[in-house]
Amino acid sequence: MCDTELDVSLFDPERRFYNSDDAAAYLTRRGIRCKARAVRKWAAEGKIKGAKFGDVWYYSRTELDRFLDRLEVKE
Repeated sequence: MCDTELDVSLFDPERRFYNSDDAAAYLTRRGIRCKARAVRKWAAEGKIKGAKFGDVWYYSRTELDRFLDRLEVKE
């Protein structure tokens, strides 16, 4: 997949949920450089609300945006 396709899929207004890899890519594109492991750690610590099904965490875009807003307030 090329970067243009990635941008479209990550920021598609119809897309509501992300796995850890896609959540990390979304946050990185929004200015918070991170990897999927960090996103999973933040979820386990309760810093990002997510749902775990089996071994996979899922996050809503709304919650990812709230996380970004909370970081901006602290800075």
